Formats: sequence, C-alpha cells, structure tokens
Amino acid sequence: MQQHTRVLHVWVTGHVLQNVFSVTVRFDIFEIDLRAGELRKQGRLVKLQEQPFRILSLLLERCGEVVTREELRQNLWPADTFVDFDHGLNSAVARLREALCDSADKPRFIETVAKRGYRFIGPLGDGGLTLSKVADVAALVDKTPAGKYARGKAWMAGIPLMVVVCAIGLWAFYRKTAERPLPSIEVVPLVSLRGFQVTPAFSPDGKQVAFRNGDGAHNTGIYTAMVGGEKSLRLTSDSGDCCPTWSPDGRQVAFIRYADKTFSIIVIPALGGTEHRVYRGPAPMGTGLAWSPDGKFLAFPEASAVDSPRSWISLLSFADYSTRRLTLPPEDHLTMRPSFRLTARRSHSCAPPSPVFATMSTSLPRRAAKPGA
Repeated sequence: MQQHTRVLHVWVTGHVLQNVFSVTVRFDIFEIDLRAGELRKQGRLVKLQEQPFRILSLLLERCGEVVTREELRQNLWPADTFVDFDHGLNSAVARLREALCDSADKPRFIETVAKRGYRFIGPLGDGGLTLSKVADVAALVDKTPAGKYARGKAWMAGIPLMVVVCAIGLWAFYRKTAERPLPSIEVVPLVSLRGFQVTPAFSPDGKQVAFRNGDGAHNTGIYTAMVGGEKSLRLTSDSGDCCPTWSPDGRQVAFIRYADKTFSIIVIPALGGTEHRVYRGPAPMGTGLAWSPDGKFLAFPEASAVDSPRSWISLLSFADYSTRRLTLPPEDHLTMRPSFRLTARRSHSCAPPSPVFATMSTSLPRRAAKPGA
C-alpha cells in the first residue's frame, strides 16, 4: 500500500510519466529495466541479446503462467521470417538461462513445460512494479478526488515530457531495427546430381526449376526439379542443350540446342515427352530465350551466316513459326538475353499492355588490318 501511495503522489504532481516509462522488475539478485532493455545483477549490467531479453520480458509479464512456444514465436519472429524456429528458440532460452545462472534440470527462474512452453517460477521482489500494477495504479488514481482535480493540470504539465519520451522511444525503436541481425538463411543444393548445374529458370508458380546439367558423360541435358524435393526429372540427353525457359502456363519448357554451328529452339512438355523443334538457324554468339506472357511468341538472339558475328533479337511466332527482327544493332555488336516486361498503355486506350524487351548488348573489338591490305 505504501508503494501505491507513493505513485499516487507522483501522479498528482505531474511526474507520473517518469514512473510509467522506467518500470523495473526485481527478482532474486536481478533487476530488469523493461524500457531500457537492460538486465542487471547486483547492480552490474549483464550482457543479454535482444531475443533472450524479450523472452524474459514475456515470461515476467505473465509470471507463473505458461507462455507457449507458439506465442514466443509470434513475438520473436515475424510471419515472413525464414528461420529454424525450434533451434532459434532453444538457443535463446539457453542464453537466457546462462545469463541468469539458471539450469534446465533444476530451474530457479525459467521452467520448461514439456511440449508446451516456458514459465517464470521465481518470486518477484517488492521494489519493482510490473506493467499490470502500473495500470491498476492509474485506475485507482482516476477514482480519487485529488486525481480528478489534478487530471487536467497534470496532463498539460506532462505534454512536453511526453513529446521527449516519444522522440526517445522512436529513436530507440529505429536504432534497434537497424541493428537487428538479418535472419539466418541456409543455402542448400537443389539436387545431388554429378557434374555442374547452370542456367536455372523458375517455373511460373515458383515450385520447380529447370536447368542444364553437365558432367561430360551420360548425365548431360535439361532437367527439372521440385523446390525442396529430392529427385529430378531428366527431359533431354543432348550435350548441346542449354538455357531452358518455361511457358507462361508451366506446361512446356523451351531450350536451345547447339550442333554443327547451328542453333535450334526446341519445345518439350515439362513432364517429359516428344521434342518439337520450332526454329533452326546459324548459331549466334549470344544466348537467352524469353517466352511472351501470352504464350504466343519466343524472343531469341538470331544471327546470319554471312553477317557473323553480329546478332540481334528476333520474335518467333507459334502461330506459323515465322520470325521477325526486333533490334538493329550496329556491326560487330551482340544483342542477347531478351526478357519481356509489360507496360500499361494510356488510360484511354482499350488495348492490352504491350511487351517491351530488355536486352543486353555488347560490342566486339575490331580486328586490326594487316599492313598492305
């Protein structure tokens, strides 16, 4: 009761915000400052990382109650964070126990509740207030005559302090956000094939990857694999195949086949089946295929046997397998790796968005003429 009387007096004099925003909780020889994010042992600062500190705060807020692992996950990691939650939570609790000199086998503060979560079992000291007690004190003050009389005056007096506190809080929030370590990302192989895998391409739904595998032996060709799966599906077995790309509906895969200075574009069902060649011509020095969003065209680098080594971007129509040149690069220039990008027309136009090509172009060094030539 003495504690409540002291806080009541502070509220009336207009300084209650200092008490509200400097709430500390004491247990055993430890003291935690919830606002400053600090843990002290016998007055000395204990180094504790952010996640273990937040776990301790959540457990103290519900002292004696079980805080489930799912509740801790929701408070510690956003929904879109990719992390090994069980390992991360176990590590954070282990670091917290180490800071508190606690033990999982014989806990004094943090008790493990099997298959559910954790519970704070240590007794709280009388010198600190929990957040719930602060709320109770505020409600008690509002009911007193002195509280009603001083409410307006205290509010006006507390405005400058509130502005300062809010500014400090925002600064601390953004500082912690900037210093927060990035979530750990585990890089794992997609497949366990021998050789090397290149030119990967995601399917439209993001669940599969098409790629070229090469080992200089019998496992060379175009493959597909499920993301997170263990097995891959072999589509072709030609050593000249590369650069797969998916149809917009994900049912077919188009790829390039090099053979005897020729360049072929072949389409095959994504689940395997009969190959269908849709184009053949002189092999350009550039690479890359792009399937139009409507599935009616393929953009590819094209070359001429008499105009080598220049290459340009052409458009192949699946309606009649005709080609149309799209770019006109200068001599000794290579234009390659096309991609489609949809751009909306003006609002008064009823026509669908038109495809725009993003390409990579490079020039080749000219050969020096021989003396007397």
